[in-house]
Amino acid sequence: MKVEPELIRKLDPQQRMVFAQLTFKQNVITTSELRELLRMSDRSIREKVNRWREEGFIEPRDQEAKRVRSVKLTREYEELAQEIRKAPEQFPHFIK
Repeated sequence: MKVEPELIRKLDPQQRMVFAQLTFKQNVITTSELRELLRMSDRSIREKVNRWREEGFIEPRDQEAKRVRSVKLTREYEELAQEIRKAPEQFPHFIK
């Protein structure tokens, strides 16, 4: 049995949903899409996005923007996403 990558093990269930979305469906996700995906209020999403940025999970698509309207995976997570896209069968524990 293949062990889950360390970066994935660190993620909570909501982060896993976002990671899957950004790995298989789109490269960038807006805060509105996050709100729908996670069924949370605007305020909760803003707090979560800020915490996830601090943790190094996501970053703003536009680094210069005053307000974060869309985010993408940080380089570390994007590299893992690319690995998974190339060989999804090696990550069955992740693709549910």
